Amino acid sequence: MKKALGILFITLLMLGLAGCGWLFPPSTVDVKIGKVVIDTVPRKGFNLIEVDQTVAPRLEELWKAGKLKLFYGYYTGGGSIEDKRAGARMEALNDLANFMRTRVNAVEQKVSGVMNQYITDEKGKEQLQSLTQSFMKRVLELATNADIMGARVIAFYSFELEGRQTYKVAMFFDPEQAWEAISLNRLYLQEYEKLKDQARAMGEAGQEFFKQLNSVLEEALKNPNAQP
Repeated sequence: MKKALGILFITLLMLGLAGCGWLFPPSTVDVKIGKVVIDTVPRKGFNLIEVDQTVAPRLEELWKAGKLKLFYGYYTGGGSIEDKRAGARMEALNDLANFMRTRVNAVEQKVSGVMNQYITDEKGKEQLQSLTQSFMKRVLELATNADIMGARVIAFYSFELEGRQTYKVAMFFDPEQAWEAISLNRLYLQEYEKLKDQARAMGEAGQEFFKQLNSVLEEALKNPNAQP
């Protein structure tokens, strides 16, 4: 009898908890693409307007590899739904550009330290430094170009925040594909070859510097979550 009452009590408790979840849902909702949670936002007023499920397999691959990096943009103004999406997208693009700018600048500082470590010929260093700066300027130009980076909106949704309907986009770029697009770009290759020739002319030290530069730059751009 006691055992039956115990089972009944547990059953009623579980039903009660389930009922509470239905009566009192959590205050937030997960935005998912495939198995990957790309955002968590307030549940109140939530509306998933647009989502691109075609990227789900690649998102999961990058997430498992620790290479997934998303960018977000908000819009709270008026206008048509297209205006709201465009406004949020512009903010996400600015977020991406600022991130890449900071990242490329960090790489440039690290490369400068590598140069000081390997290059002792002051005259040669001055020329190599000038070419390196020109090369990194080109990298920055390409890395902040949304078209070259392949950046695109993968979700567009809205929710109520502080009494206002807020529109938000999640933007994605594939870092490995972006690196390939940059490294095969004609303007990039022009600067790259100039720097390569100068480094080769400086012998073993120059070639070691060039090797280190390639390694640091590739790692920083192919994995946006790695420390540059």
